[in-house]
Amino acid sequence: MNPPGARGRDIWTVAAFEWRDALHSRRALAVGLLFLILGLGASWGFLRTLNRIEGQLVESLGLGSGSETTGNTTAILWESEVFRQIMTRLVGDRALAQRLLSVPPLGLFFAWLALSGTPLLVMLTATPRIAEDLQQGAARYVLLRTTRTAWIIGKFAGQAVLLAGALALGALATGAVGALMLTSFEFAPHAAALAQYAFRAWLYALPFLALALVCSQVLPGPHLATAVGLASLIATRILHALAQRYTAAGGGRVWDLVDLALPYAQRGYLWWNDPARLIPAALTLGVLSAAYLAGGLLLFERRSL
Repeated sequence: MNPPGARGRDIWTVAAFEWRDALHSRRALAVGLLFLILGLGASWGFLRTLNRIEGQLVESLGLGSGSETTGNTTAILWESEVFRQIMTRLVGDRALAQRLLSVPPLGLFFAWLALSGTPLLVMLTATPRIAEDLQQGAARYVLLRTTRTAWIIGKFAGQAVLLAGALALGALATGAVGALMLTSFEFAPHAAALAQYAFRAWLYALPFLALALVCSQVLPGPHLATAVGLASLIATRILHALAQRYTAAGGGRVWDLVDLALPYAQRGYLWWNDPARLIPAALTLGVLSAAYLAGGLLLFERRSL
């Protein structure tokens, strides 16, 4: 059995190799471009739609042309009491509504995009990683020098760092589009919103990354692993919807526990700035990541290579 210090070095070595391999194979470039293009395209589409809505609103109010004032009308609307009341009714919580309205609209759009889309992108990009090494036989040589546990944790750490970089690129792309298209663009609040929600999306995606690597460990071949990973993403989403439905209907403690075991239950808390909500959510996401990895390792230890 390797001592803790050696195990830590092995994890670092595997993670560093994962980064180098991603750079040499241009996989990091592909993933980064995917998030970059998504950030550019989605934010451009959002701001174009916003510009059209503002133009129609300005025209209907007889205020002149709104073609050069993207964001100005929205900024005024964002601060109006009537809109705050509408937002409160929509989210069902006045404190949360006030919190959301303190964030620039582009920041909220990026938050929604990152929290909604990152799990799917993780399943598409990370699920094949271990299955490829196992299929090609490269894992046999690595596992002569380290343990399966260190190898899997190192793979997870390497993919987590790549994911953080990709989300940062997406946030930068969104901010760049906002700076070019918004006449009311303010750097500090937009930068703060994009940075904090990129980090929260990264935390939220970690259990999905662990789930992707579980599929990659236990299934033969990257294509099957990816297919099952996508199916598991859909299945967990359905389970979450069922848990919410039956919990609201008084379905008992079992559905509460089912929901607690899924990352989706923590998503709502990531919109808050309240540490009493954010910290437990972040810890729960960390525990879920570790639990998923541990479950996958139990299965992987029994797999013959």
